[in-house]
Amino acid sequence: MKISSLALSTLYLTTACHAFTAPHHPTARTIPTSSLFSTAEAESSTTSTLSPAFQSARDASVTQIESLLTASPQYAPLAPPLIHFMDEYFRSLSAASDAKSKNPDGSDITAEQAAKQMMRTVQFGMKYGLGINSNGGGGEKYTFTNVRHTALRGDPNDTRYQDEALKQMLGDDVSTDFYEAGCNFFRPSMDLANSLILGVDNLKKATQQLEAGDNVVFLANHQSEADPQVVSCLFEKAGAAYGELASRLTYVAGHKVTTDPLAIPFSMGRNLLCIHSKKHIDSDPETKPAKSKQNMSAMNEMLQGLKEGGMAIWVAPSGGRDRRVVSS
Repeated sequence: MKISSLALSTLYLTTACHAFTAPHHPTARTIPTSSLFSTAEAESSTTSTLSPAFQSARDASVTQIESLLTASPQYAPLAPPLIHFMDEYFRSLSAASDAKSKNPDGSDITAEQAAKQMMRTVQFGMKYGLGINSNGGGGEKYTFTNVRHTALRGDPNDTRYQDEALKQMLGDDVSTDFYEAGCNFFRPSMDLANSLILGVDNLKKATQQLEAGDNVVFLANHQSEADPQVVSCLFEKAGAAYGELASRLTYVAGHKVTTDPLAIPFSMGRNLLCIHSKKHIDSDPETKPAKSKQNMSAMNEMLQGLKEGGMAIWVAPSGGRDRRVVSS
């Protein structure tokens, strides 16, 4: 079993993102506070300006989300962080549109695109993270039953899709490639034209090592929850072979990516080894034995993958996202 470690000081990725505060528009309007915000929450929310088209698309999307959450009052507290996430996304794509950025097919980034991507993602989160169907009715949440998860990509040759229970739960989404869905959601918010990929020779070497049956561990910092999608889009920019490598990466991930409602659909499209951080294990003495057992299972799964060879693992040695404020 041969393992090669590739620190990202030798493969340097820097992603330029479109600013979350759009440039001033003479006819732009200010994002209003949602009616589901409490007074305290409203005071902490940020305001910005959007072009009229993006403002209208944002407002219509918020109205739809409020309608869905109103049908399930127990989830109303999720509205403020969800709408904040929506505001960030619309700001980013509005800025991308102002900058004349394009989609991979050369088309313009539009308000309609932002609304479509956002609503699809939120509905995925409600369906698979909360068990709420698009009509507000009950459904079945997606459960990560194994510590090692393989991405759901809608491949009919994947034997998991022979499971009638899985097909019934996915319903109309049975052919959905959740990996591509995640990339397509975040890609327009990245300024890929001004993003840098340095040390591609090391990436080429890693690809060759994997093809030879060796294992490669990528050691990286962790800036945001969208890091897997950022990595995929940047690897794609480096070359088709590296884009394929990105889709094969297995991420060592904390428990939140499989329990947070909005993170779940993105995680469904990723290869994961799910663990509990030491901080999280020690936070509750009663659940510590079960969490420790899960970590041992994850390590056993990793060892099995390494023995098989050709495994690419992505690890953030810091154990979580790099935060400017440790308490955040």
